[in-house]
Amino acid sequence: MDHLSDSSAPTFARLWKFYLPLAISWLFMAAEGPIIVRLVSGGPDAKVLTAAFLIVMSIAIFIESPVIDLLSTGTTMGKGRQSYVVISKFAWYMIVFVTIVHFLVTWTPLYWLVTLQFLQLDPAVAKAAHVPLMIMVPWSGFVGWRRKLHGLMIAKGETKMIGFGTTVRVLTLLTTGFGLASTGMGALVAAAWALLASVAAEAAFIHLVSRKVIQAHYMTDEPGFVPLTMKQLWAFHIPLTLSSMVILSQSLFISRALAAAPDSVLAMAAWQVAISVIWLFRTMTFALPEVVISQFRKHPQAPQVLKRFCLTVGLSLSVLLLVFGLTPLSTLVYGGVLRSDPTIVQAAIGATLVCVLLPWMNAWMSYIRAALTAYHLTVARLTAISLGVGSLVACLFIGVTLKLPGVLVAGLSITFAHLVEIAWLNHAWQRGRPKPEFVEAQA
Repeated sequence: MDHLSDSSAPTFARLWKFYLPLAISWLFMAAEGPIIVRLVSGGPDAKVLTAAFLIVMSIAIFIESPVIDLLSTGTTMGKGRQSYVVISKFAWYMIVFVTIVHFLVTWTPLYWLVTLQFLQLDPAVAKAAHVPLMIMVPWSGFVGWRRKLHGLMIAKGETKMIGFGTTVRVLTLLTTGFGLASTGMGALVAAAWALLASVAAEAAFIHLVSRKVIQAHYMTDEPGFVPLTMKQLWAFHIPLTLSSMVILSQSLFISRALAAAPDSVLAMAAWQVAISVIWLFRTMTFALPEVVISQFRKHPQAPQVLKRFCLTVGLSLSVLLLVFGLTPLSTLVYGGVLRSDPTIVQAAIGATLVCVLLPWMNAWMSYIRAALTAYHLTVARLTAISLGVGSLVACLFIGVTLKLPGVLVAGLSITFAHLVEIAWLNHAWQRGRPKPEFVEAQA
């Protein structure tokens, strides 16, 4: 059991010990992007396949959004046996729903309506993304089951095995993807099978290792426990789900804007290459909410310590991203490791420099979102995210109208959207946070 499970004031050293397994897990997951980019690069259709990979992940992750916050729901609501039963039943509802939606979007004419009419993709890109998305129908279900179990484990301070699960996922991705591609199978089709196999392997691993945690913490209820109802769970989770759906719609709007940019296939390919590396820096901040949620109400000094911790992580990652973008390392990674052609490399470096503030912003947003979630103030999150996405769409529209370079428009738009969201989140927290005496009473 991690020492942060007690009620003493957290320290940076103890927070790092709790946070690092989660951060490494996110980092390994983020490695999927560069791995797939490398897999599809180098061939005669590399530019089209890289652009198509952007679409595959944009659509798949958007469909997946209702199950993503099963992690936060499990972390916040996981108490004992009764809550475990209700959360598990709820998770199955979400899993069945997202699986049906993915099937309908990819195996019916709805796919062409989404890709050619709404996103207005180049037909070659839409065609290249179709079969991979059809293969990935069970993807969201495996993700949902894994994230439910992650949340229940984090709620009890059991984070170490989560990192091992992500290692299983990345190794499965590497061996399956490059193994299938070596047989002559299309690179993006091989990537889709690899993505599906990897998330299935991780879900199976987490299911097995979580049994010990379930047996230790979720087989009994403490005396006087308050039963968790399905109605309460829906009321808590739905604003989180809507928030995730709005957040993940950003990728679809960006794809739509890139499709309208000059030389759209190049713009989409360059953005996918850049964002796959930028994501490595941003993704480590996505482990922060669970740390904050699990510790926020345990000690009166916890909020300030957690805030400093989050901002330290974010600022450090932004500095590292800036160094990466300004040095030959970016050319080495984009051109050498990922095998992108020079035109893509140049555009990807520009996108990287425009996005250097994103890790710091994500860390700041993670802290405030988690603080709001810790006190079940999830509607405020949804409002802030909606305003951010609205700002993103407005910036994208202006950029497309002015016919600015696609990756520049995408980078500036997402940065401005984050600024708007941070401003509203901070306003909502200052207005809605509990009084200090209430916080102390709850500690």
